[in-house]
Amino acid sequence: VSVTLDLTAERPLGPPPAPGAPVEAEPIPSAPPADPATPEEIPPEIAAAFPALPAIPGVAVAPPPPPPAPAPTTADIRLEKPLQSPPPPVVPVDPAALVGTYLVSPRGGDDRAYLLARLVERAAKVAPVLCDQLPGPLDVAPEALVGTPAPEQGPVLAAVAALGQAALQPLLALLADRDPPRRRAAVALLGQLGDPAAFLPLCERCFDHDPAVAEAARDALSRHRRDPAMKPVPEKLRRALLSGLADKAAPAARAIAALRDAESIPLLIQALEGSDAGTAAAAAEALATITLQRHGQKARDWLLWWKQNRGRSRTEWLFGALTSGDRDLRLHAANELRGVAATPVSYSADLPEEERVSAAQAWQRWFQKGGHRL
Repeated sequence: VSVTLDLTAERPLGPPPAPGAPVEAEPIPSAPPADPATPEEIPPEIAAAFPALPAIPGVAVAPPPPPPAPAPTTADIRLEKPLQSPPPPVVPVDPAALVGTYLVSPRGGDDRAYLLARLVERAAKVAPVLCDQLPGPLDVAPEALVGTPAPEQGPVLAAVAALGQAALQPLLALLADRDPPRRRAAVALLGQLGDPAAFLPLCERCFDHDPAVAEAARDALSRHRRDPAMKPVPEKLRRALLSGLADKAAPAARAIAALRDAESIPLLIQALEGSDAGTAAAAAEALATITLQRHGQKARDWLLWWKQNRGRSRTEWLFGALTSGDRDLRLHAANELRGVAATPVSYSADLPEEERVSAAQAWQRWFQKGGHRL
């Protein structure tokens, strides 16, 4: 028996076998047994070529590769650096230059708001300069100025109103300006400010020769008629009413009406007799505005009404007017009462009489229970 030795074998050579001893054959390595729990995978390219290939037990088909991701859009791209807002405008040191920069800035923009804040920071220095620009461009029609808050009338008025107390003295000085629109603007701003130091100067403007200025002064004072500091104002108006001067008495009657001053009723009745026609007409209109009654220029009828109703409050007069036979009086009473507080009661001047009376009574109960006052 011849034996061929594999000199390339890795195991070390041992002593040669004894003569006649059997020779062990080298074991043939075999593939490791397949793990039944691990199925063989079919490559994806083969599986894709045979989409209808039936499932084979023990063989898993690898899922097809996912579709390519869509190309990123502009919305998906993140900016490496955030967008930066434009820098604020340069703020001049000189007050006049600062006011000029504010006035040429775009309305409603961030620059104007920024510059307005800088104006407020330097209120004492810019107030005279800014008041000198009054009234400036207006945002409302001239006939709508009265009743519109001063800051909403135009950009210059808005800026002056933002200065607050710092604008008081420049505005008081402006009441004597020769230009009626400038006086009117100062009156509106002082009414907005509401400083008691301005009440008597505003009262003086009720006698202004320009009707728009006088009307603005009455409106400004009416906004503060409940202020205790207003006491000297109706006293001054009553003296002017009885002065016998037509250019004082009639404007005083109109201002008393704006203040709804019930204490002046006897003097208004007195002004109906022995006065000029303009004063008598203004006094009669003031009486109607305050009492929500109509007796024209008949002093006797007003005296009779006053004796019967002077013990009642003006609130009672207005609620009584809600059931008046005069539709205009009903409308005026309802509008003034609604101006004090919004009511949950549904009232209309055009309701049938029975419904109108019922609604007026419910409204009065609600008004008194809420503690509201005129």
